[in-house]
Amino acid sequence: MKKNLSTDEAIERWNEHAEAFTAGYTEEGDRSRRILLNPAIFSLLGHVEGTEILDAGCGEGYLSRLLERKGAHVTAVDYSTEMLKLAEAKATESSGIRYHHGNCENLNFLEDRMFDTIVSNMVIQDLEDHTAALRECFRLLRDGGTLVFSILHPCFITPGSGWIRDGQGKKEAWRVSGYFLEGVYEQAFPEEAENKVVFYHRSLTTYMTAIREVGFEMDEMVEPRPSDELVREDPEYREDLIHPNFLVFKLRKGKRGISWCPGL
Repeated sequence: MKKNLSTDEAIERWNEHAEAFTAGYTEEGDRSRRILLNPAIFSLLGHVEGTEILDAGCGEGYLSRLLERKGAHVTAVDYSTEMLKLAEAKATESSGIRYHHGNCENLNFLEDRMFDTIVSNMVIQDLEDHTAALRECFRLLRDGGTLVFSILHPCFITPGSGWIRDGQGKKEAWRVSGYFLEGVYEQAFPEEAENKVVFYHRSLTTYMTAIREVGFEMDEMVEPRPSDELVREDPEYREDLIHPNFLVFKLRKGKRGISWCPGL
């Protein structure tokens, strides 16, 4: 159902559901993060040892912890105070992760060109002003720095999307509907909650336009899928081959900040 909700109201819902949302997390996140998002994100990040990285929208902090273990110097921000409490509670005493409360639409407490890399995992679609968040990432990156961010796939996770099932309840196909109906919608979780977590649905054109207007260059774009090995080992993962749930971008801040990848 489409709603009229500001980012501040969306934050309140994340605060309310932070523990329930992360209850099943391992040290590598939930199933989707372990199987799909993490491999794609780390393949795009490449070598991180010794680099300054911002985890923009860290949630309960699993990705920050993984990055630190790989040798990165990590700063983590999140707009949910409850998520930050979980992140700080899970950090070890020896951890050097620097946690901050902040909305990625406005991170003015952080100085320009502080970071070599910014990673924002499943966050941009949770913000009312995605362009402002991209602009802040651009400001915070050093020249030549990279932004890797993941979102719900805007072409397949739409306001009217969902499984089509046969008479026995078996999944037959994935339905896509309402693609151009941009706005804020409730997600399906928590299932029993009156006020569910929301996402801001936007078309792929809207995202690409914002990326270009902010000044990023496009390096790569990945639609995560399970590895062939996983599919061979467990037929359950064949379901993830029907359509992509996520889209991951790797963007670069050019030295002049105005170029655009030819042909896109």
